[in-house]
Amino acid sequence: VGTQPTGGSGNYTFIWESSTSGPDKGFTTTAGTNNGKDFQSAALTQTTWFRRIVTSESCERLVSDAIKVTVTPLPDMPVASSLTICHSTRTMLTATGNGGRLEWYSEAKGGNPIQVGANFTTPVLTSTTTYYVQEVASSCAGERRPVTVTVPAPSAQAGIDQTLMLGRTVQLQASGGARYSWSPAE
Repeated sequence: VGTQPTGGSGNYTFIWESSTSGPDKGFTTTAGTNNGKDFQSAALTQTTWFRRIVTSESCERLVSDAIKVTVTPLPDMPVASSLTICHSTRTMLTATGNGGRLEWYSEAKGGNPIQVGANFTTPVLTSTTTYYVQEVASSCAGERRPVTVTVPAPSAQAGIDQTLMLGRTVQLQASGGARYSWSPAE
């Protein structure tokens, strides 16, 4: 944001310049709308210096002091692994960052954290669910890493249908599970 100049005719023209080389060299005219009292930069990826040049009648090229805008790099995406769990169970997800605050989300963008910290215990899951973890350092949030918890559908089979005569018994043969509970028990 530039201040309003004084002196001259009161009719001012402005031009904004930027440099990534330092406060006193490498300045070029900025891209975008660069001829107003104020200037809005495009997204910055490195430390940049800005200055404004003002002209009013015979007062030409009045150059402001350079303003340094320091760009803090975004944190790296945390390391976390997806996993597979049994139906109707919960699990603990773990992420590793580079010293910033780790935040867990249920959405890829926006929303509020559902957990803060390196570990997140899921609720009981009955379907495949994706969570997202990001690192926040120096008030900058990095990109969210998806962490998928795969929950395969139960696959136990009770065997093929059986027909038998009244009063006889039948042997049922189940597959696909580790333990079985038959209902009704009789």
